Amino acid sequence: MLEGLERGYFVSDAEGKPLTFRVVFPKGAVYLLDARKPEAVAWYLALAGLWEADGFKEDTMLKDGLVLRNDAKCNGTNVKKMEAGYLTMVRNSAYSVPGDILRLEDTMYGFDQDRPALNGLNYAASGAPNIYPDIVAGKYMNAPLTEDQKLYFVRNAMFAAVFPAMSVGLGPWKLNDQAYEAVVKKACDFHSSLVPYLYSAAQESYVTGYPHTMTPLPIAYPEDSNTYALANKRTKQYEWMLGPSLLATPAYGSDYAEVTTRDVYLPEGTWIDYETGQMYEGPAVLPDYALPLDKLPVWIGGKGVLVVRDLSDERLFAEVYPVAGNGSVYLFRYPDGERTSLITNDNEGWNPETLEVIEAGSGLRTDFAFMPITGAFRFPILEGVNYRLVGGA
Repeated sequence: MLEGLERGYFVSDAEGKPLTFRVVFPKGAVYLLDARKPEAVAWYLALAGLWEADGFKEDTMLKDGLVLRNDAKCNGTNVKKMEAGYLTMVRNSAYSVPGDILRLEDTMYGFDQDRPALNGLNYAASGAPNIYPDIVAGKYMNAPLTEDQKLYFVRNAMFAAVFPAMSVGLGPWKLNDQAYEAVVKKACDFHSSLVPYLYSAAQESYVTGYPHTMTPLPIAYPEDSNTYALANKRTKQYEWMLGPSLLATPAYGSDYAEVTTRDVYLPEGTWIDYETGQMYEGPAVLPDYALPLDKLPVWIGGKGVLVVRDLSDERLFAEVYPVAGNGSVYLFRYPDGERTSLITNDNEGWNPETLEVIEAGSGLRTDFAFMPITGAFRFPILEGVNYRLVGGA
């Protein structure tokens, strides 16, 4: 700190006097690095390197926000952290949002629970789709939890499970209810299994600028005027595409404690309830669709392909669902950002007795498992290998 003061690296007033700021978290009065000064940022990065950390969470909450009037006050630092290869969670950035994930504002019990859904969709529509909706259940509830707090916890977990990024703040064992704990674990396991699919979508967003990881329906279906006014506090039809193959329809909002159904809007195309396998044709409204606490609120559509990881051994599997048309191609990007796998549907009829999965280059057959509830085909994939579904008539 003394070195930074001596070198003039902190935000100062017009006369060059360093300003102190009252901080909510961490508590106290602090100086703030002036990210507009390259030499100050370089100094900060050199010191940050001493920790040998993989990444940083930028999360200072200022009571003196009106003094700064600048949401981009951390952009300069975050840009350099990204360029240096650090994983970065950003909060006080703007416009370019230089970071791997963007943390949504504080979300906790007792707050407006429609706000995170609406703001998340707004961020995504603004071109910043890699959103993290804060830690599930927050960290400010004390055991024993009330029934209302437990219901908030569980609904919040299912809500976060269909965002691009997820983590848990309060230990699920605090629920002291095996059924509720099982729902939270189900939500976490689902999201964790989807990480390869989500990371691929995030890379696609980086390459194209399109918000693939979280696509508000008016952007995904711009010609469909039925999508324009879904997201509001009255109907609470908070829906978005989670990557190119999943439609998220979480039952969330200020009515988290009593909601059991929602009117669900399905855009044009074929959609499969992820858990029941029930198939619907859009555009259509499903009135009062049952969304109980333990139901994963997602639908398969679009490209109709997921790449998931086996949580027991980390192997990658493709799941191809009978929604995509003949000739449809899904591009999966591996974490190195270079290797890919193309999964092409060239089959007719989706018949497990006659369908084959072959490697596009070698022509070798790949063993697959048929998922009878949804009619999907699941098979292991290897880096850089392309696959085709053929036959099926």
